[in-house]
Amino acid sequence: RNALEAYVYKVRGWLDGKDGKLLKPEVLGPALDKVLLWFEDAEFAEEPTSLEVYTAKLQETEDLVKQEGTEFFEKQAREREESERALAKAAEEERQRRKDLGMDADKDDRHMKKEDRLRLAAKNKDEGNDMFKAQKFDDAIRRYKKAIDHVSRPEVTSNMTPDEAEEARKIKVSCHLNSAQCYIKAADTAMTSGGKNAAEPFYKKAKNSCDDVLELDAENIKVHFRRSLCWEKLGELDHAMKDIKQGLKFQPEDADLKKSRDRLERMLQKQKEGQKKVFSKMFG
Repeated sequence: RNALEAYVYKVRGWLDGKDGKLLKPEVLGPALDKVLLWFEDAEFAEEPTSLEVYTAKLQETEDLVKQEGTEFFEKQAREREESERALAKAAEEERQRRKDLGMDADKDDRHMKKEDRLRLAAKNKDEGNDMFKAQKFDDAIRRYKKAIDHVSRPEVTSNMTPDEAEEARKIKVSCHLNSAQCYIKAADTAMTSGGKNAAEPFYKKAKNSCDDVLELDAENIKVHFRRSLCWEKLGELDHAMKDIKQGLKFQPEDADLKKSRDRLERMLQKQKEGQKKVFSKMFG
């Protein structure tokens, strides 16, 4: 009984839809009205209408709809097939993308010459830069990690020439620094959609990448600026100011560092005043 009524209303929904004309509404509309009248008669009949009768009426109605709505169902089938093909194509493209990026093979056990590792590291770094420009931050970070891995393997680091060691250091500095920026961008997006709690893990990852840079290049101005921003977003204004002051030791006239120093000074002053008010209320 319920199945018959539900089916009638489902077909009425199809009739009101964008492809309703394909169901021949001039035929099915009146036919459905008759089914509903039959349904009401059956519901109030003196003798209870059996399940078998309702089932037979449902089958009769379904057969009529299929007969009159051939074009409608054929179009539905075509659209379903097209959708499945599109999904299959998208899935294949994603599998290929992951393969090309090495996302399904993070453990690299290939035996390669040192020169090949350095070449691949430079290639991965450049690919990461391209992905960053395209705002594909997850993919960029993966490429940067792969670049760092290539030049960090024991069989590579154990017999580098001084020039090769410097090349590897520069690659790692660039990749860690750019990874930090990727995480900062991701944090900004998370902040917009999910607020401070959603953004915090990304700022922490960005700070960790900055830490890695400073182990390799303590005088890097960009990393002091970026780590200061991470500290600020994490609520650690004192640490943020320390990084800015450290950067200014190396570049006293850097405009961005000076602006950040002035802004942090105002924030620290405001924070100090707020703490004074709290203490005065507690002990006043």
